[in-house]
Amino acid sequence: MTYESRLTEHIMEWLDTRGLRYTLRPSPTHPSVVVVPGFGKLRAIKVAKKNEAQDLLENKYLEGLGYAVIIIRSIEDLEKSELETLKERYYGDNRISTAD
Repeated sequence: MTYESRLTEHIMEWLDTRGLRYTLRPSPTHPSVVVVPGFGKLRAIKVAKKNEAQDLLENKYLEGLGYAVIIIRSIEDLEKSELETLKERYYGDNRISTAD
């Protein structure tokens, strides 16, 4: 099991125990993406370490952010163009499809 998949499982378990909805979306450019529906505008959150994910979740940073896209990847690897692609894909018409 890769580091990214272990971290993704950690985040999904945390969301499950609190009854929060999410969608897991693997993609070629992003090994693990967890999408959490909410209110407001799309935010992309880059998580590189388990403790960062824990801090993010425990501090309820996701509340009120809208569709929070948690990108499980080394922060240095994320390029702005990839972030724009994610915005288009996940925010398009203000809803998230589960048909992937």
